[in-house]
Amino acid sequence: MCSNQFGAGNAGVFDPTHCPLLQGLTTEEADRMMATDPRIRACMAAISSGTTNTLEPCVAKMVKAHDARAAKARAAARVA
Repeated sequence: MCSNQFGAGNAGVFDPTHCPLLQGLTTEEADRMMATDPRIRACMAAISSGTTNTLEPCVAKMVKAHDARAAKARAAARVA
């Protein structure tokens, strides 16, 4: 996914709207993920240096699992 933003070997700026791991999150949740998630941090660094060809692609089932956890947490927060 990271190399899809600019193409492998092209330096750029990370765009969170293109990251499947950040989709559906609030701005605060996305900011927290960008600060703490090692996969996103690696993607951000690779994009800024133009070395996205060395990254593993995001895996759809990981994204689905993350989405499920985030939805469950948001639902629990509404109830509380």
